[in-house]
Amino acid sequence: MSERIHFASFEVRDDIGWIVMDDGKANAIHPKLLESLESRLEESLQAGVRAVVLSGRPGFFSAGLDRKLLPAMPDAELYAALAAFFHLTKRLLGFPLPVVAAVTGHAVAAGSVILLACDAAVACRGDYRIGLNETTLGIPLPPFLVEMARLKLRPRNLMGALAGGELYSVEEALDVGFLDGVCEPPRLAGRCADLASTMAAIPNRAYHETKLALRSAPLHLETQTLIENLIAFFRGKGNPGSAAH
Repeated sequence: MSERIHFASFEVRDDIGWIVMDDGKANAIHPKLLESLESRLEESLQAGVRAVVLSGRPGFFSAGLDRKLLPAMPDAELYAALAAFFHLTKRLLGFPLPVVAAVTGHAVAAGSVILLACDAAVACRGDYRIGLNETTLGIPLPPFLVEMARLKLRPRNLMGALAGGELYSVEEALDVGFLDGVCEPPRLAGRCADLASTMAAIPNRAYHETKLALRSAPLHLETQTLIENLIAFFRGKGNPGSAAH
């Protein structure tokens, strides 16, 4: 079965594991992509790499949850899909290796959640939008996502980024704190590899245990409330809004 069907590929380059999300479209998040990402993360551990770079496809890191496929699912399958997404999010938050997001395009809503779950994020310049626009769709953000955002975003921007649901340009996202660096597209892979190598040079036990301590709050907070809010949204019990989750 091809990697395109699985939606994420894995390869090793100079002791760095590269996971590339590419569905040929917007990298909308659905069960097959989640399953593929979980498999690729496990593959990176088995391969003995020192760090991981998680990349999107040209134009899209991820446009968020799949708003065509997920609403059509039966209740039990929808719940399982959302639970799988937050399992992946927490796995990234506490992953044993450094993880750098190579932001190749739009990272909206759940796409930005994945971005924030990585240890660092570098984006290429372009006409992209990055941010958590859930509240504009009528979806409240619970403590789990608020605490994730606190770890990265500047305090003065938290209200606008979370309660206001603002979507930012690449340069604005750098200033707000979603990103740790911005470069021209041809330099993105090199910048991410350099950053991953720098993180990997730190003794792993010290790095990982400190990472877990820093991220203790979101790692130990429940995601059930957010799952219920998203189910209500997909079942038409919230404000459908106009932007993609």
